[in-house]
Amino acid sequence: METHSDVFKKLGTHVTCALQEVGAQLKFHAKQATNELVSNFDNLKTPFCGRLTNEINCSLFQEPNSNTLRQTQVKTSGNYKFGFEVNLLPQDLGVLSVSVTGVDVSLCDFTWRRVLYSYEWHLDHVSGPTYKLTADDVGTTIAVKCSLRGSDEEAEAEVGPIDIDVRSKRLIQESLINNTSRHQLYLVDVNSEKVSAGSDYRHFVLYLLEEELVLKPEDNLAFNFRTKCRFGTDYPRVTLDFEDELKFYVEFDQSLKYSLRVYNKSQRDSVVLMIRVFHSRVLLNNCFENNQTELTRDGRLDLIVNKKTFSLNSLIQRQSVDLSNLILENSRLERELERSKQEKSFLELEMKNTIQVFQEQIAEESLKSGSESSRMKVHEDTSRHPGTSKLISRQTTSASGFSDPETSNNENQGLYMELFSRNASLNEKLSLLTKENASLHDQLNNQVAEKNRLEKQSKCVLKDYEKMISENEQLRTKMGELRSKIKKLSLLNSDYDG
Repeated sequence: METHSDVFKKLGTHVTCALQEVGAQLKFHAKQATNELVSNFDNLKTPFCGRLTNEINCSLFQEPNSNTLRQTQVKTSGNYKFGFEVNLLPQDLGVLSVSVTGVDVSLCDFTWRRVLYSYEWHLDHVSGPTYKLTADDVGTTIAVKCSLRGSDEEAEAEVGPIDIDVRSKRLIQESLINNTSRHQLYLVDVNSEKVSAGSDYRHFVLYLLEEELVLKPEDNLAFNFRTKCRFGTDYPRVTLDFEDELKFYVEFDQSLKYSLRVYNKSQRDSVVLMIRVFHSRVLLNNCFENNQTELTRDGRLDLIVNKKTFSLNSLIQRQSVDLSNLILENSRLERELERSKQEKSFLELEMKNTIQVFQEQIAEESLKSGSESSRMKVHEDTSRHPGTSKLISRQTTSASGFSDPETSNNENQGLYMELFSRNASLNEKLSLLTKENASLHDQLNNQVAEKNRLEKQSKCVLKDYEKMISENEQLRTKMGELRSKIKKLSLLNSDYDG
């Protein structure tokens, strides 16, 4: 029976061994991190600033050929005789500078481009010999062309791929592992409506969570704007301001856009990078989990994806389900289209009837106006030649007949206005139905195209499946032949041994 002292001794021994192991691992990781960061700590500039001020000169970027995960290279080419060199400024990391010797710099024209694999775009907001790297440049190659005016000499250089330093990467990785990140910033305006400097809504905190982006005031909890946006296909969108290096924009949807300002350029780059990394992770997860058909390219099936076998039966089943859903959606849209056509024909018939009634009303008014003029003429004749009481009675009758058309004229005018307003409303409704019909036609065409694409893709998959079945049968036949040959060889060996 062990005593309490023996138990505590064993426990203390285990704890000591565990602490020693943890200490050894920490030393190993610290040594490895020191080698990865930089060999000379005197010249090391921190990528994330320690204080929140605008005067701190810091950057996420290291100089070319530094000890980063991806080596940055500088390549020059062109037909030139003057001195041409591109490097990062030693006093300000993240700024590319072109130095030209032998000619006057004012005689040179500089054009900058951002290159990424199969496409590139010009940086029209930069025209000088220096360029400040931003979060948009991470993973791309920056190309600059220097043209000497008055000659055919041109020099071109490419710097890239642009990468961030190891410490910044680790901070982003830690945020991804923890599924959260917090950043303090200023709210400049909402949908181009300025926020006053003394407002409680000016100081904001941006939270990056696993599946959404949250923006709310730091102190005031009564903020009434919509401040959450889930990471989706189109939103949120993050763009940088070219004129102000501390400002960027976040769009939650088409009707909600925030203008935000940070404390330094490094913070803006890091916040934008983190938003894009969180957004990319959600899109990739959705792509691999919910859209398995995207693993096929050009109708051909990739049998192995990420060193894992791909289930052909599950793919065919998924495509059949998608196809049936599209067929149901297509039938629903056809019914909607038929209903819209019927409603359109009904409205056209009603408009024709309204126009016919309106024309009949105008004809009746013209007839009544003609009868009124004839009665007025008879009345004038009787007043000129007074006679018997019979003429007086005719005059009275004509006077009474003259007063009745006035009331009928007012009623006709009211009916005319009513018919005119009804006609306008019917025209408006018809235009809306026409637009809706056009949109339904577009949706139907898109669904038909998607249906055709899926049918073509499923046919290709079925062909691949049949081909695999035939190859499997051939392999089985070959295996049977090999087995028979092995049996014959074993019999021959036994006879030879006997």
